[in-house]
Amino acid sequence: MFEKLLNNEIAVGIALSMLGSLWAYFKASQWYQDKIAAKHARAADAVEAGVVYAYNNFVRNEQEKNAGKLPVAKQDEARGMAKQIAQDIGKQQGIDVLATLGPDFVDMYVERAVKAAKGKSK
Repeated sequence: MFEKLLNNEIAVGIALSMLGSLWAYFKASQWYQDKIAAKHARAADAVEAGVVYAYNNFVRNEQEKNAGKLPVAKQDEARGMAKQIAQDIGKQQGIDVLATLGPDFVDMYVERAVKAAKGKSK
């Protein structure tokens, strides 16, 4: 009986259409959207934590050595460190930060966190 259904193109088409509809309904559900938003927020929090860590453990020391200024090369190094720490924190939470936020947007989130940290320190 099952073989006859699989050989019937109409039955297979209906079954695939129903499966596709269920998948679309699931992806559009509020629960799924909330889960994705929570994952995104945790990834953004990991980036912020990476920036805070880099500031506390690298930037402060470099500023003390350079009379309160941070050279551009050291700024780039601090941002790279922040991204790496964010990825490590994300992995500990089961999140791939780069995949969740998008590799193009991780730098933007780092910049936002840096600007927010600079605003708080003033």
